Amino acid sequence: MAPLTIQLVSALELSVEWNDRHLSRYRVQQLRKRCPCASCKVERETQKGKVVLPLFRAGEFEITSIVPVGSYAIQFTWGDGHNTGIYTYEYLRSLCGCGQCAFTISPNVGE
Repeated sequence: MAPLTIQLVSALELSVEWNDRHLSRYRVQQLRKRCPCASCKVERETQKGKVVLPLFRAGEFEITSIVPVGSYAIQFTWGDGHNTGIYTYEYLRSLCGCGQCAFTISPNVGE
């Protein structure tokens, strides 16, 4: 599975057309919250089950660049400088929230 096109539709939404012609739409904020890097995973795990007041960092939900990583992933650079998350195509597809994907792809792929 690989993307044919990746497009930042707006400051709030990213779209990916996959080679099976499926179109996935992602909220940028959700992509950042599901960043697969080690530090973000640890942060999510330590906050699991706790009521935490979210801290907003300027640029945190702004994509400033999208770079391919080999032929298997993409890497976002966020407006706050964060850029260590590598979103494999399999993981990115698993984040698709459409009804079709919800029944065919496990939401925990890559975690």
